[in-house]
Amino acid sequence: RKYNEVIKQYTFIQKDYRNILIQEYTTENDYVRESAKVFNSDVEFINKFNELVDLLVNGNEQRMIFLFIDDIDLSTTRCTDVVKTLLSYLSHPRIVTFISGDTKTFEEALALDFLRQEQALDAKVFERAYYSTMEAEEVSSLVERKKTLAYEYLKKIIPPAYRRTIK
Repeated sequence: RKYNEVIKQYTFIQKDYRNILIQEYTTENDYVRESAKVFNSDVEFINKFNELVDLLVNGNEQRMIFLFIDDIDLSTTRCTDVVKTLLSYLSHPRIVTFISGDTKTFEEALALDFLRQEQALDAKVFERAYYSTMEAEEVSSLVERKKTLAYEYLKKIIPPAYRRTIK
């Protein structure tokens, strides 16, 4: 039952379903009620997911849930989604997550996503500098800054101390 509640709540956080819910209303009250459900869906999903995890570990402090995500770098378009999911929904003290993949590819996918979010992913972005520091020689391009941002972002979600290289 709890699992079905989590799945039902998960549909609310999906963009396509969200749009359908908002458009399918008959009265103003229905619209307000349904849109409140949709806009609070992230928090509600996290609560329901945590309740499911608590039920699965049955309150036992020594029980853990291990989640393995293999070859994350093979689908670069999904790297950012995985990061957001880990940060938003899977940060439960009883969940241990293992991620495998090439960190350089992961960083690259994040940097490209940052550029895409700012609608700055075109050929000119690789040529221009968007600001210069106090030192005249140090001119930083938007691409370089997004690469640095991706590296720092990845350091926070997958700290180097917890990384292991496996050949």
